Amino acid sequence: MPKSSYTQVARLTGIMDLLLNMETQVSLLARRYGTSSRTIYRDLEVLRELGYPLRTSAGGRVGPDRDALDAAARIRMVPAVLSALF
Repeated sequence: MPKSSYTQVARLTGIMDLLLNMETQVSLLARRYGTSSRTIYRDLEVLRELGYPLRTSAGGRVGPDRDALDAAARIRMVPAVLSALF
């Protein structure tokens, strides 16, 4: 697998943006960012620890935990998570 040109912060930002409104496969995220699925799972864990509401399911699907937050709250969450990273 080629070495990723994305930093962790760039991946986390991209994952947050992508998962605001949709579900996807961990394998697709790994392919998109040129990294392993394991790295994406670690990134998802970082986002969870920062309070970003994620839901994973069998088969490697990941998406927003819509039960945890409404759409407006998810949008407000992005700046808070980003500021925690820096």
